[in-house]
Amino acid sequence: YLGTDPQAYMNTGYAKQSNNSDNDWSDLINLTFVMSNTPPEQYAAALSQVANLRQWMTYFATLTLMEYSETSLGIGDGDDYSLYSGINDPRFIILGHDFDTIFAQGDTGGNANQSIFQAATNPDTPALQKFFSIQDVVPLYYEALYRLANTTFTAEELFPLFDRYLSGWVPADRINTMKTFAMNRRAYVLSQIPLSISVTPTLPL
Repeated sequence: YLGTDPQAYMNTGYAKQSNNSDNDWSDLINLTFVMSNTPPEQYAAALSQVANLRQWMTYFATLTLMEYSETSLGIGDGDDYSLYSGINDPRFIILGHDFDTIFAQGDTGGNANQSIFQAATNPDTPALQKFFSIQDVVPLYYEALYRLANTTFTAEELFPLFDRYLSGWVPADRINTMKTFAMNRRAYVLSQIPLSISVTPTLPL
């Protein structure tokens, strides 16, 4: 949150891609205010009013399972993403782009054991650090990771996509490398999700 002057946001890299002539930044300003200033006990409920929280979790979980290594909001950098606020549903959604460094491809080697909370480790994005520290928010992230890991990112669903869109112009050994990395990454992510609950009762009955 940078205050109520739109120029403060434009000076730090925010830019409008639609409705430019209106020059209305109140929705973004309100979003950043909620993320920065809402007390933890009210945070999830307040953020849900201005952001499609489950869509956000799908965004973060998808980039985590891909092991997205480009600079982006998904790994804690304010880069390579857009925010969209609609008319019928004005809650913000996150749109990712620049997917050229995923599944251990691109200009990095990839790390199958990369932290699933990488987005919360950059001190330059304190709003994200707070976002991933709220006890009512983190379980939604775990849920998105678990759901995607057991649907879209299974070998049964992911491998046919690799084969369909990459075969014929990407060497087979590279496709196989991507498949192996994807499964190693999936296994690591699943290992980081707490799936058991223990309760120690103190009551006599």
